[in-house]
Amino acid sequence: APDLFISYSAIILSFMCGTLWAGWQTIGNNRLAKGAVLLSNLLALSAWGALLLMLIASVPKVFCVILLMFGFISLLTAERMLGTAVMDYWRMRLSLTAIVLILHLIMITLVIMEF
Repeated sequence: APDLFISYSAIILSFMCGTLWAGWQTIGNNRLAKGAVLLSNLLALSAWGALLLMLIASVPKVFCVILLMFGFISLLTAERMLGTAVMDYWRMRLSLTAIVLILHLIMITLVIMEF
């Protein structure tokens, strides 16, 4: 189950990084926009890196889940810094990210308990 969770989390995180690309298009061509695009790519690559660490390097699954969790937190923070989202979208993102983080914490607990 942890392998499937980590795989799904990596896919979703890399997909969600596309929100920074959309934000880049709305704020124009400045340093913040370029940083958003770079961060988007960095977060997507780190998501796949977490998956590869688990599959190839046999890194503990807890570390991979924590890395993905911080990816979701970083993405939310970056989106907020861009400030391009309307309030309804922002409320939805906060709620969904909170659920995602809770699920990651549950998975960390289960992995530690060797479920």
